[in-house]
Amino acid sequence: MVNISFIDMLAGALGCVLILFVIVPKVSFAELEKLKAMDSLAVNKTELDSALSGLASLIPEADYNNLKNKSAELQSSITALQSEIADVQAALKRRTSDYNNLAAKYNQKTAELKAMESRLSATQKVAVALQTKADQKPAPVPAKKQAPEVAGKTPDNTPGVGDAIFGIDPPLTIFVEWDNKDDDVHLYMHDKATGGWCFYQTKRRLTPFGTWSKALRKLTSKPHEVIIQEKGLVPGTYDLYVRADDAKAGSVDVKGFIAMKLPDKPPKKFTLSKFNAVNSEAPYSGGTQSFIGTLTVTADDIIWQPK
Repeated sequence: MVNISFIDMLAGALGCVLILFVIVPKVSFAELEKLKAMDSLAVNKTELDSALSGLASLIPEADYNNLKNKSAELQSSITALQSEIADVQAALKRRTSDYNNLAAKYNQKTAELKAMESRLSATQKVAVALQTKADQKPAPVPAKKQAPEVAGKTPDNTPGVGDAIFGIDPPLTIFVEWDNKDDDVHLYMHDKATGGWCFYQTKRRLTPFGTWSKALRKLTSKPHEVIIQEKGLVPGTYDLYVRADDAKAGSVDVKGFIAMKLPDKPPKKFTLSKFNAVNSEAPYSGGTQSFIGTLTVTADDIIWQPK
C-alpha cells in the first residue's frame, strides 16, 4: 500500500519550492543574502531524488513516474532561479560601480567648490582693503602761518598770481570749458591706485582724491566742468578723460588748464590746448578715446603728461 503520509510530505516539499519560485524574483538587493538558501534547496532536491529511488519498488509505477516528473520540474525551476540570481548580482555590481563613480565626482566637485570659496574670500578681503584705503581722507595741509605785522608797515593784500588763475584757492584745479551750451561734455578723474572715479554724477562728485565742483562759475560764462582737491594735494597718479556725451556735431572743441596753488609755493599751471572731444561711452565703460593725459600729484608738486 502507498504510504499517504509520505506522499503528503513530498507534495509539501514541492509546494515550498513553488512558493520560493514566486517570491525570490521580487526581493530587493538588500535581501540577496537570503538567496543563499538555494544551496540547501539543491541539497534537499538531491536527498529527495535519493528517496524517490528507494520508493521505486514500494509505490505504483504511475505514482512513481508522477513524482519523478515533479522532481524534474523542480530541477528546472532551480536552474531558472540560479540564472535569475546571477542576473540580479550582475545588476547590483553595475549599480555599485555607478554609485562609486558618482561619489568620486561629488567629492571632486566639492573640493573645487571649496577652492572657489577660498579664492572669493581672498578677493573680497582685497576689495575691502582697497575700499578702506579709498575712503580714508588725507589729512588737511595746515595753513601757512602769516608773519606778524611789523609796526608802522601795512601788510600787502594784493591778490597773487594764483588768485588770478583760480578766482578761489583750492590746492589743485582741473578746468575745461567749451563754447556751445547745447553740447554736453564731461570731465573724469581716475585714481589708478584704487580704481576710483570722480565725475559729474551725484554719487561720484565727492571722492577721497577729488571733488566735482561748480565753484568756478564766476571765471567764465561758457559751459564748463571742474574737479578740485580743496583741502590739500592728494598724492597719486590720475588719468584724465574728457568726452562729449551729446555733441550736436558729433564732437566739440574743448580747452582748459590744470593748476596748483599752495600757500608756500608759487602757482603752477598747465594749459590744456584746444582739443576735440568726440561722442563716446564713459571711460569706465570702455570709452578710451576720451583719454587726454596723466596727472601725477606729490605732496607739493604736480606733473602733467598729455597723451
